[in-house]
Amino acid sequence: MDVRVFQFNGCNKCFNETIMLNGGSLNKVEFIQDPQNWKDEKTDVSIITGFLLPENKEVLKKINVNSGKVIAYGNCATTGGIFAL
Repeated sequence: MDVRVFQFNGCNKCFNETIMLNGGSLNKVEFIQDPQNWKDEKTDVSIITGFLLPENKEVLKKINVNSGKVIAYGNCATTGGIFAL
């Protein structure tokens, strides 16, 4: 399975936690710290970490179109985290 982990804004805590996906796995995992410059490629699963801003909308659309599944991981990606207060 092809997995891509995208770090958007905020700290890198959740992004760093996803490194465990690579340990002994048969999955191909790619970590992308600069989603704005990602060349759109088809993938089975995309994992979104970090809080999202309005300017991330186009990149998120590109990720969604190229992914079989999209998973929001962590408090920031799912609810906006402390930044949404």
